[in-house]
Amino acid sequence: MLTFITKHSLPISLLALLALLGVGLYLPALLLPLGIALILLVFAFSFAVMKEKRQIQYQRGEITQPEMRSKMRKGFAVLVAALLLTVLLGVWVSGWVSGLAAGWGSVAALASTILASFAVGHLVRWGVGKLSRE
Repeated sequence: MLTFITKHSLPISLLALLALLGVGLYLPALLLPLGIALILLVFAFSFAVMKEKRQIQYQRGEITQPEMRSKMRKGFAVLVAALLLTVLLGVWVSGWVSGLAAGWGSVAALASTILASFAVGHLVRWGVGKLSRE
């Protein structure tokens, strides 16, 4: 199952984004629970992939069990930090940008909010990637 998810992560992400967009347009009351569910789902899949990677390294003999646990703890901490930074900065920047773009219309505000969220996610991923390589 994890190999399917990692192999097809881009189409799955695009479908989730389209689902959020559709729910936001037609059923806005469900937007927050669906958004929270998708964030938790992404967190669970990320943790499962990280755990599988470390277990494969341990089974091959590349790392010892204490090293595996240490790397999993560090990876979990980096994952939580990335999730919190992405959500908090994404909400703040998206709200700020959509407020600025509100004069252009709701579609422009939505598009600018989505672009701002992607920009924040990319910056956080870049920063966390540097942190996790150290």
